[in-house]
Amino acid sequence: VEYNPVFLAHLLVSPDGASGDNAGEGVALRGDTALLGIPDATIGSNPEQGAVRVFQRSANAWSAGQKLIAATGVNFDTDGTTLAFAGDTALVGTSYVPAPVYVFTRNAGSFNQTLRIDMADEQIADAFGASLALWSNIALIGASGDGGTGAFANPYEGSAAVYIDGTAAPVGRVFGDGFE
Repeated sequence: VEYNPVFLAHLLVSPDGASGDNAGEGVALRGDTALLGIPDATIGSNPEQGAVRVFQRSANAWSAGQKLIAATGVNFDTDGTTLAFAGDTALVGTSYVPAPVYVFTRNAGSFNQTLRIDMADEQIADAFGASLALWSNIALIGASGDGGTGAFANPYEGSAAVYIDGTAAPVGRVFGDGFE
């Protein structure tokens, strides 16, 4: 058997992609479903609002499906920069501007936006949604530029907020020097 380090089974490309969309900046995979973040996609008249393209695999072939677009997205949100996917739930985030993390839930094969999560005290440089993790009913949302508040105030220390059971309010935030 000869080893070949270059192997491409299928290239996932959004059928409506445009130059500068930066597709693939965020990706997630679960079983036969792949999510492709397109953070700089223009949605309607909103430049760089961003979106996520869903791909389904069948018989070893991938096909483009639904496009996930945040209902309250605005110019320069860059949604799809970060993604997490578990079960039938997808988290869609950004790492560049103050913007929410969107929750999309799949039901009967179709994704619908079911929740918008905002960081209550978000500042311009907090980067809420810069990293995402999802397991079962627990979401962990990173804010790499967060400086915290009160006793935990420390500019650019960063934090991660824990969300449970699809709620828009965190059960707590973890900082490098403690739990708030």
